[in-house]
Amino acid sequence: MDFMELNMREIKFRMWTGERYIYDANIVVDCLKQQTSGLYDHVNLHQSDFEQFTGLHDKNGKEIYEGDICRVDCGTYIEIDVIKYERSGFKFHSENMPPENDIEIIGNIHENPELTK
Repeated sequence: MDFMELNMREIKFRMWTGERYIYDANIVVDCLKQQTSGLYDHVNLHQSDFEQFTGLHDKNGKEIYEGDICRVDCGTYIEIDVIKYERSGFKFHSENMPPENDIEIIGNIHENPELTK
C-alpha cells in the first residue's frame, strides 16, 4: 500500500463556550493552545469544553464528536448513550463504536443533558 493511500482520520475539535459551540478551526485551535499552555483557562473560567471529532458521521451525515448523545437501533431495543473517549478510542456504552449507519445524533451533553437520564 502506498503511503498516500492511507485513509487518515481528520483531527479536529469543537469548543463549547458555556453558551454555544464553536466549530471554526482557527478559533478552537487558538483557545486550545491557550488552555494547554496555561495562558488562559477557558475550561474553569467559562465552563468551556473541547470535544474531538471521532472521524465518523451518523446515518444522516452529521459529524460525530465526543459529547454527542446518540441513539442506536439494535433491532429489539434502542440504546442511547454519550460518545466518550476512553483509553485509546471513542466508545459508546463502553464498547467500540457501532457502524456509522446505525448511529443517530439526538443531542449533546451541553444543550440536551436531559437526554442522558
